[in-house]
Amino acid sequence: MTTPRMSSTDVSAAAAGLLGEPIAEAAALPVSYANETWRVVTYSGARHVLKIGPLDGVRRLFTDLGAALRALHEIELDGFSSRLDGSAPSFAR
Repeated sequence: MTTPRMSSTDVSAAAAGLLGEPIAEAAALPVSYANETWRVVTYSGARHVLKIGPLDGVRRLFTDLGAALRALHEIELDGFSSRLDGSAPSFAR
């Protein structure tokens, strides 16, 4: 697991502001695409997952997703099916 950039104190403060109640525990989870992911538990026992990330990460995600979708749509097929595994009938265009 990559070391989180934020401290548990900072994450607890941010989560408390968002949730409107104090945080009893904040634990870093494995890093996701471009975010930090934390499990936070309030003193009332409510459990939440908090994702914190830079706007650049969101831009990168959608840029990569757009490139992948464009590549998929550029593939020319002579037919189509409702299932990718080929287990459904294929229909000519």
